[in-house]
Amino acid sequence: MFGNRPPEWATSGVCGIHAVMLRAEQSMRRELARTTLADLAGGFGRKMPAEFPAQVRVWFEGRVGRRIEAKASSSARAGGARATGPPRRKR
Repeated sequence: MFGNRPPEWATSGVCGIHAVMLRAEQSMRRELARTTLADLAGGFGRKMPAEFPAQVRVWFEGRVGRRIEAKASSSARAGGARATGPPRRKR
């Protein structure tokens, strides 16, 4: 629109959209600062079905197991030491 020579009024100060985004970020940070992990967990705990904690535990155990196996095979290919981690539960 202005080529390589935009007028001073178009380039001085903070862009209006950027100013709104900065205010929104400040608001978000204030809200995050006053919200604890316990607040989040409490809200989540009231919402979830009773069986969900067991499902999460199984999911985490599977992830941990796969990560240990991946590290071990990666380390073995590289000739390094074995990966360590929590023992896998027998099901």
